[in-house]
Amino acid sequence: MVLVSHKYNFIYIKTYKTASTSVEVFFQRWCVENEDAYIPNEEADYVRNTHGIIGYRPFIHNESKTFYSHSPSFYLKKLLPKCFQKYFKFCVIRNPFDIVVSQYYYQKQKHSSFDDFVDTLFNTYQESKNNTYTVQDLQFDKKTFVHFNWELITINDVPVMDFYIRYENLIEDIEHVLQKLGIKNYDINDLKTYKGGFREETGYRQFYNDITKEKVETIYKKYLSYFGYVF
Repeated sequence: MVLVSHKYNFIYIKTYKTASTSVEVFFQRWCVENEDAYIPNEEADYVRNTHGIIGYRPFIHNESKTFYSHSPSFYLKKLLPKCFQKYFKFCVIRNPFDIVVSQYYYQKQKHSSFDDFVDTLFNTYQESKNNTYTVQDLQFDKKTFVHFNWELITINDVPVMDFYIRYENLIEDIEHVLQKLGIKNYDINDLKTYKGGFREETGYRQFYNDITKEKVETIYKKYLSYFGYVF
């Protein structure tokens, strides 16, 4: 889900397979009226009021829920132009080679092997890269556009976040954001793990061969270049 705080003037955009749910739940309390009494949770109700926004969790179209999970930057800018220009915008990024392994474990039952999963990912990328998408496309068919994260955090191919929390430096970068926002009433131990347990605790390099490595490099070429990630 997307988060917006009118008190602390921030927008959080949720990316895929980057501990984004953990970060989202951690920052929820600063989007509601009584932040000290609020109990963050993964199944938080949709909130939209003068204090902030906690977006609709399911990635499906719902006419009554304007803000939904993994809302892209261009969509939020259209809905909240003044806030988007003024507020501190942040998200979580991660090494794409690690993201793909995490995605594979999350969807492992649908694929015969890691190579098969990368082939599916690459074919989806090839089919979608030259298409133009509307918000309705995003809501009804998430795999064709935002699956690769770059489109979530850019507008016209230009990155638009003010800060990128690196998954590899999660705690320190979250604390940097908190300091930037002037938030002092926090306990970093409230940062919990969600959607874990799918993946064995192993590195990502062992999953790749030259072919799968090249395909992921192609899919994430802009992301890799801009954020300086390497294999």
